[in-house]
Amino acid sequence: MPACPDIFLGYDPNASPPNIFWENLAITPGLPVTSGYYPLQIAVGNKGNAFAEGVKVRLFWSPPTTGFLAEQGRRLPDITANVPPQSVPSGPGLYQGNVVFDGTIAAPYSGHLAFMAQAWMPYAPGGGCTQQIYDAEHPETDPRTAIWNVHLAKQQPAMGSHMYYGFAASNPRFERLENTRLRFKQLNSNAASDQAAIDHLTSSPMIDYQLTAAGVNGFAPAGQVWVRRGVQQAVSPTLISPLGPLSPQQGEASGGGSWMPINQMGSIDLQPREQVQVLLKVTPSKAPNVAHAIQITHLTCDERRLGGITLIFVPRKQYYPSKADGM
Repeated sequence: MPACPDIFLGYDPNASPPNIFWENLAITPGLPVTSGYYPLQIAVGNKGNAFAEGVKVRLFWSPPTTGFLAEQGRRLPDITANVPPQSVPSGPGLYQGNVVFDGTIAAPYSGHLAFMAQAWMPYAPGGGCTQQIYDAEHPETDPRTAIWNVHLAKQQPAMGSHMYYGFAASNPRFERLENTRLRFKQLNSNAASDQAAIDHLTSSPMIDYQLTAAGVNGFAPAGQVWVRRGVQQAVSPTLISPLGPLSPQQGEASGGGSWMPINQMGSIDLQPREQVQVLLKVTPSKAPNVAHAIQITHLTCDERRLGGITLIFVPRKQYYPSKADGM
């Protein structure tokens, strides 16, 4: 057998990408330095037995959306690196030689951002080895494609008793898709079946830091979560808005129908590369020191995964006892 490289994005060569593929820790963003400037780490591994020379990593940014729309106008400069054989990154936040990028990127967008990285070798290695390329059509299973699409929103005093968030349900393909649907799952620290997902999500240093700073020590379902379709829709590369955390006025004015429980949302038909605005309205639970994490999977009519987005809602901290405490 020839000695060949085998590159991947991530920290576990046996689970790259992870099951929730839009939570790939190969991309670990930090808190924005200033508006539009984001610290970012990207890690590449090589589980092969030959040096991977001249590896290219391509990076895109996007506003919050389920299906990542890789547009050339949102592409950042390529990164070139050499990755030694049998090298697996240690994990986010740890010293490692496989971080091919560790710096600050500038994106002309000041809201919440998602990122996608693609790794490949522009030529086939010698010795009869196969060229290392990515599969742009199937990011859910491709080890050389990584997506980070996790967003944390904190409840501000002006938001009142609800939290609003806008994201785009998108079709990343060049074909019309009918009857796509969104599946919502709320993580619960008291559910043993959710603990692996919570451990993975909080392995992001940025997520862990923000939750710790907010006094969060667990996840619980929200009191209520409502959804409705927004009025904005467009074909990429046109951006729709508003997306990200919304004021009550924006959340109520942007909808095109009635609020409904998340398990009652209807299907969405999408033209190629089309985006449709979706709005969430979250009522925090009464449980203290918890956040509400909602994993949203975008599915085709035959249950194939188009994409997904994870939203973490952090209720506002109370600085006084509640009536339940006897005050």
